Amino acid sequence: MIYIHGLSSSGNSQTVKTLRTLLPQCQVIAPDLPIDPQEALELLVSLCEKEKPNLIVGTSMGGLFAQQLHGFKKILVNPAFHVSETMRKRLGINPFLNKREDGSTEYEITEELCDAYLEMEQQQFDKITDYDKAFTWALFSKEDHLVNCLEEYRIYYNQFQLFDGEHRLSQSNIEEVLIPLIELATSIRTAVQRCEPFTVIFAKRKASLDDFVRHVEAGAKMDKIHAMRLLSDQYIDMCGISAGYRTVAYDTGWGILDEYIKSSENSVFDREKYITFAEIMLIINPRYREEFDDYDVLCIETLGFISVAFDMLLELKDDETKNALCYGLFLQMMNCYY
Repeated sequence: MIYIHGLSSSGNSQTVKTLRTLLPQCQVIAPDLPIDPQEALELLVSLCEKEKPNLIVGTSMGGLFAQQLHGFKKILVNPAFHVSETMRKRLGINPFLNKREDGSTEYEITEELCDAYLEMEQQQFDKITDYDKAFTWALFSKEDHLVNCLEEYRIYYNQFQLFDGEHRLSQSNIEEVLIPLIELATSIRTAVQRCEPFTVIFAKRKASLDDFVRHVEAGAKMDKIHAMRLLSDQYIDMCGISAGYRTVAYDTGWGILDEYIKSSENSVFDREKYITFAEIMLIINPRYREEFDDYDVLCIETLGFISVAFDMLLELKDDETKNALCYGLFLQMMNCYY
């Protein structure tokens, strides 16, 4: 695991020490970040290429850097996506709060440094991949009066958890909130086993967890729009809708999703960027009831869908559709878990 510290900190923080104590089986790599943002990002990219971490954890300013490391599972803890705003309030010499490898005890914040961070912040979300969306989680403190980037996070990602605490993690926060999420994030198997609806369904259907995990990983790499079409067709099939209503139901589903996203704070609608299968299930299902009540179609509850989906999963022969279905079910399961 690579841990990325926040502003004024180092890889020698108390959080790192606690993680190493509580996760003795895990190698926690925690570099001291250079002050210059581009140098810091280049260091982290190089480190990821070398170590190929199972997980990246970034706290505060570390979240700004972590979410730019694409293709890795990530946990962002109270991420500070606009750290330049905080830095402008602290121009001049500032002390490091933790010991640094090079012995430095202080650093200088200048207007030029703030501008460099601002430039990075303005393009930090430009290269997010489908894999990033599926395997990025975040923790947001309910009492964080220093940074609050939850709404911005939700524009790009879906999986997050609120917890009782302040901006800096306490010992109990690490033990009771961060460690369980690390265990969940590093294992699809663990994630599925933690979700009661899935545990029950696996037991009843005798489905293979190994196969499910394999298809989830393959589905995460699929073209998002193509996967969405496969999943939408499966959703219609599982609801037992007649052929006469298929086109109406399909168009209505996408129409509801378009309306939902256009009505959000996003001025530009980008289906590929914002839609996930979990959103289809959570947003469309109640509205389908309104649109098709007279025909008594597409009226199944979320967990009912999961159960039916597992039945279909056991019968499917096409690996591509299995990949899309397992990937969608995994995202749905993550919403159930949180």
